[in-house]
Amino acid sequence: MHFDEMAKVCLALLFAIIVAVAAYYCVITIFVDPYLQNGTWKLISNNFDVYHNETSVDTPRIYFIGNSQVMAAVDPAVVAAGLGQKNGTYSVYNLGVNFDTPLQRTIELSDMIKS
Repeated sequence: MHFDEMAKVCLALLFAIIVAVAAYYCVITIFVDPYLQNGTWKLISNNFDVYHNETSVDTPRIYFIGNSQVMAAVDPAVVAAGLGQKNGTYSVYNLGVNFDTPLQRTIELSDMIKS
């Protein structure tokens, strides 16, 4: 291979990498970020109020998060009653959401930790 051919291949490879990175950035910026910030899944998940509007700050909180299986399987009243018999008072929340994914919950993670 001559030097001219090698230079053309390297430039073509560099151009392909730049185009791929630009396309990735555009897809993330145009489609993924708006979906996570304003997606229709927020119509199903209204958990932000739970984190900010809790009146009893001193009561330890337990959050169950997950998909519809968690939503159907966990009864917060039963869990709170069982824990109350052994260790005291807890605020228990079932925050299960149909079609939940970890990517969707990353938005709520900082609010969960703060609360």
